[in-house]
Amino acid sequence: MAAEEAVILDRLLTEDAPMKRLARDFGMALTKLAAQDPEVHRLTVAVSQLLKPQAALREPALAARVMSLI
Repeated sequence: MAAEEAVILDRLLTEDAPMKRLARDFGMALTKLAAQDPEVHRLTVAVSQLLKPQAALREPALAARVMSLI
């Protein structure tokens, strides 16, 4: 059973790696942008305090600004 679990774990780690990297890079770029732009900072705080939905961080205009920093 341990060999099967190792194969499954290895597959999960390698298949999800690009998405995990993208999520990490997006988060880092969003943090940089929030440090530079007070409006983005307010939005990240509102999301973290559950005043706005997390989808607000994926608005097309904001996502484009974040992706330009990656």
